[in-house]
Amino acid sequence: MPILTAFVPDSVVNADPAGLELELLEKELNDKNSLCKSLFLKQLFQEEGAFSPDGIRRYFNEYSITLDPGMEYIAFLILIDQPQKRTAADIRKMYILPSLAMTAVKEAFDIFKMAVELERISDRHIAAISEAYEITGNIDKILDCINTAVIKSGFSVSIAYSSPRKDYTQLPTVIADLKKNLSHTLMFGIPYSASQGKASGDGGDFGIVNMQIKSICTSLKSNHIEKVYEQYSGLVSALKSTDAGFARDALMHLTFSIYETLAKSNDKDMKNLLVNMKDFHRKLADMETLSEINSLFRVLFSEITACIDNYLKTKNDKLVSLARDYIRQNFQDVNLSLSQVADRTHITASYLGKLFKQSTQMTFSDYLKDIRLQKSCELLNETTKTANAISELCGFTNSSYFYSVFKKRYRVTPSVYRNRKQAGTFSL
Repeated sequence: MPILTAFVPDSVVNADPAGLELELLEKELNDKNSLCKSLFLKQLFQEEGAFSPDGIRRYFNEYSITLDPGMEYIAFLILIDQPQKRTAADIRKMYILPSLAMTAVKEAFDIFKMAVELERISDRHIAAISEAYEITGNIDKILDCINTAVIKSGFSVSIAYSSPRKDYTQLPTVIADLKKNLSHTLMFGIPYSASQGKASGDGGDFGIVNMQIKSICTSLKSNHIEKVYEQYSGLVSALKSTDAGFARDALMHLTFSIYETLAKSNDKDMKNLLVNMKDFHRKLADMETLSEINSLFRVLFSEITACIDNYLKTKNDKLVSLARDYIRQNFQDVNLSLSQVADRTHITASYLGKLFKQSTQMTFSDYLKDIRLQKSCELLNETTKTANAISELCGFTNSSYFYSVFKKRYRVTPSVYRNRKQAGTFSL
């Protein structure tokens, strides 16, 4: 027997070459189909507008997707959590855990003889879809099966799922909402509904509610507290006509949206308020009447407003300070303007003018004129330069204007000011 074949199984040595080639070709085709299916599912889960309804039906048939594109589906998102203290073995395990978790998820659905398609969409996220009519009554059991399988590997798992949906083109939006749901659960310990059609109750349009919530957060960022109360009152009025489940989900969503809005701030007081938000959220979960909830939100809004006021004051003081420094360094420029200074501080000229008036009790032009006059006094007292030369050095448009504003401020001409200052007899 040749040396090489001593290490090859007899079934391969004696196989028909044509049969082996066919087997290899089939394997290569299956691998390509599997890769194409995986890419399709990734797009389906994550890229909004990637497929039309007709395209989805065609791809479902082409890649042997086990679901009916005309049936309602439920989407799942599974987050594999790493342990806080990781050993080298844990890190190595993280590379293979998503594959193990995918197997566990598939087996959990198989136990209940349910068709499912799943895909790993990030290092720690697995997305799955299954037909809604098969799942009814079994979701808790499926979640327990997945949880048990992953926990056996030494890791924890968090799972969020959507309400029944029919439009597969909306899957990326659904998955994005499920990610937010998981983040919310990890932060607060309480999930909010990921449904974009209706929340856990009936009788409300979550899309309209979501728009109202975004408006409230926009007003909060601008510190328009009166507008916040007005918009919040409008939201509560709308929720009074819905059932308790929908109203609670909507207000949970409002809480999380406020949390996200505050989290984007770099202000220390805002960061401290984020810690209090968790307690607020737990209190909200225990409240049963809208009047109790109203009182709680009004306290929250007043605390946020105080933080924003403090943050804006600090921020505005810094902006005015930057503007004043720039004026002191560039007052000699005869063309120096409010717009030029505003460009340097990255705000609008009208807003800078407003901040200047609030901070210095002076308009920008008066402040600039005051700086130029102060500098002209220094030069008159410390140098022998002529008044005309000093006028030019200090950025005045012409010497006549300089003489006019100088005499109006100090009640004497520049030359008289110099003589009296040097003689020690000048006084205003």
